[in-house]
Amino acid sequence: GGQYEVQIKEGSLGDDSYQSLSSSLSSTMVKKRNLTPSTTYHFRVRSLPDGPYTPPLAAETLPADTEERLSAPTLVSRDAESVTLRWSEVPGADSYEVSMRA
Repeated sequence: GGQYEVQIKEGSLGDDSYQSLSSSLSSTMVKKRNLTPSTTYHFRVRSLPDGPYTPPLAAETLPADTEERLSAPTLVSRDAESVTLRWSEVPGADSYEVSMRA
């Protein structure tokens, strides 16, 4: 696979004030944290070294008081070498991230 540059811009598309999130990303997925609630951001991507930018994608963060968090997972089954967990679906979620600690 190639390398990609991802850029972000807060607010309207009126100017070209994008900032680079990553200029050497090898994955085709990125997560941007610490954004402002209820704010529109525009993202664009290009392949390196000199590919054209994609059309901007607008995404608005949720209000700060929005409760779209998961409840704790439940244990479905377990044996000597595995566990199976289940959790409630969050409407609009594209994917879920599962973390574990030994």
